[in-house]
Amino acid sequence: MIVAGVIYLCQHGDEAVALLRRWSKPKQQQPTARPVAAVKQQLAKVVEVVAAPSVAAVETAVADGGVHLGQWLDTQKHLAMDWHRLKSIALWGMSGSGKTTFHYNLIYETTRRYSSEQLKTVFFDFKGGVSFSVFAKLGHNMLPFVQTVPDAGAALSLLQREMGKRSEMMKAATDRHVHIVDDVATYNKLEEVPLPIIVVFIDEVQDLTNEAATLAQLMDIAKKGRSFGVYLVTATQYPTAIPPELRGQMTTLICGKLRNERSYSDAAGILKEHWGEVIMKPGMFFFSNDDDWRIIRGPQHDKGLLARYALENSSSQQIEWPETVKRNAPDKPKNGRPPATLSIAELELYQESFSTSYAKENYGILRTKHERYKELFARLTPENCVDELLGAGFTQFEAEMFCQKVVSKKPKNGETGGQ
Repeated sequence: MIVAGVIYLCQHGDEAVALLRRWSKPKQQQPTARPVAAVKQQLAKVVEVVAAPSVAAVETAVADGGVHLGQWLDTQKHLAMDWHRLKSIALWGMSGSGKTTFHYNLIYETTRRYSSEQLKTVFFDFKGGVSFSVFAKLGHNMLPFVQTVPDAGAALSLLQREMGKRSEMMKAATDRHVHIVDDVATYNKLEEVPLPIIVVFIDEVQDLTNEAATLAQLMDIAKKGRSFGVYLVTATQYPTAIPPELRGQMTTLICGKLRNERSYSDAAGILKEHWGEVIMKPGMFFFSNDDDWRIIRGPQHDKGLLARYALENSSSQQIEWPETVKRNAPDKPKNGRPPATLSIAELELYQESFSTSYAKENYGILRTKHERYKELFARLTPENCVDELLGAGFTQFEAEMFCQKVVSKKPKNGETGGQ
């Protein structure tokens, strides 16, 4: 309402000023002053008229199943695309960039535009279910929350088998209709029983790309999934930690505020010339859908709205893993320590926080894991580095890479750097 009032003041300046002058004069100078209720009623009508085009613009933008993604910063027009055009998405942004809010809004906009018959969702949440907890019982969910790397491998295998099944169905539809059926959109136009699209929301995707097996599975789904209606949303604070070959398979790139200009150019070739005079603020994102970069302002739905929506659209049935899915138990850690939930990229970032130039920025990002990093990093030496990291749950490759790259630069006793 406040925004609408401001718009009214901008468009009807003279009338508004006159109204305010009349309102602000002492009572004795207003012999014909209108009752406050009448003024409020008039303003309410103005707000209704001004606000209506905005709502209409959103509804127009999301027609035909489009997902509302926000507004272009330059034209203020609303942006909406359906998933057959979005395909797989890479969502990047540092802590405080609005990445998580955008992620939530993307889930909300997607699930309210597609019914549970048209859409199935899978959530990968490596923070113990914290990232997506509000959507845990959503009626669209295909699987329980995936919270470990072994379960992620099982879920990705299930999706690969689903892609193989859909491939056979499309071949049969091609023969049946004497028409080339090479994607799920074409299949659904010809068949009486359409196939739902599957959207996989992955938070902290670097936890999967650190493992060769799950990285290969992600690559396979990213390459082939678009034809079979299986799409990925890969979110991370560290886009440069994602292998270039996987980043290259993402059709839609959405990039919020990063730590420095080099992060933009290294991750996606976003150069200073793309920014113009714009200062990236929370909720603002560079957007590209196989075209040049433009800036959007993401939708801002209240968290209470999201919680109510998720509750109203929750399923009363307990979601279970299919019996056909073989879930591998996680490897037992060495030395009795729990498996690592920290990626090598994050561990390197902690090492950088010993430098004064990085301290303030990185401590804000790592505050929730600071103590564990501190304890682990404190006991690393060139002699025990690999064994310690293996004992913490990292792979041989990760341990050797980290020890060779940064342990030799570790401050000696008495040197605290940025701490």
